[in-house]
Amino acid sequence: MNFIEDAIFPTDISDGSLGGPGFKTNVRVYGSGYESRRVRWPYPRHAYNVAYGVKTAQQMQSLINFYTAMDGKGYGFRYVDPLDNSTSPMQGAAPTGDDVVLVNGDGDGTSVVQLFKPSTEGSRTTFRPIKKPVDNANFAVNVDASPVGYTMDFTTGILTLTVPLVLGQVLSWGGNYHVPCRFDTDQLQITLQGPLIGNTNIGVVEIFT
Repeated sequence: MNFIEDAIFPTDISDGSLGGPGFKTNVRVYGSGYESRRVRWPYPRHAYNVAYGVKTAQQMQSLINFYTAMDGKGYGFRYVDPLDNSTSPMQGAAPTGDDVVLVNGDGDGTSVVQLFKPSTEGSRTTFRPIKKPVDNANFAVNVDASPVGYTMDFTTGILTLTVPLVLGQVLSWGGNYHVPCRFDTDQLQITLQGPLIGNTNIGVVEIFT
């Protein structure tokens, strides 16, 4: 996959952009009025309109440069969603190694795990894989609430423990993460229109990896 790991979409633009998670669902409505639904995506795909974040000529120039460097839709990049970038259950609070339980040791010697973040309401939980964790001081991995040895692939979200889990041990993690994205347009139409400079719709979409 064409992805530039060290390319991060300008955060001063993403902070003011419009967007969030979405699903693809087939809905069939019968003559009786009853319906059936089939959710096609196993977890949400995020999409953003970054035009809302462009307020100045300097920001537009930054966007044009980034778009050109990514060859439009050609290359993926990391996107910082201001409302969805941390495992912490409290907005603005620092993540901890106990935020997300990944697995309970079942005696099979589990040592390799894909990072994920759950969303739970009542008895329903959706598990969203985290493919682009951030390598910073907030990243932590615990077993039974204590730090452990591990190696982390920050390009895939694959965690490998130095010592496999034993029966009953609880593996958890916490940290920041980015959304793997690409542009969703092959053309930027750039004009000067009062306070908003450029397109009114510049799409950025999450890449399922």
